[in-house]
Amino acid sequence: MKLSERKAALLRGKTKDELTDMLRHCQRDLMSMRFKKKSGGVENTNRFRFVRRRIAQIKTLLNNPA
Repeated sequence: MKLSERKAALLRGKTKDELTDMLRHCQRDLMSMRFKKKSGGVENTNRFRFVRRRIAQIKTLLNNPA
């Protein structure tokens, strides 16, 4: 099993409320990272990509009727 498949399986095991909380947390992280980027305080720019993808994964699971 690939790493991405394991991560997706972990997300699928969460309840809708847990996914919603994770989504809010990721969105707050992304917003704070954007503010830090403007002030020159972001060291790990790869984290932007990770957080955006995590948000997309969570939204996909929330919108999936299965």
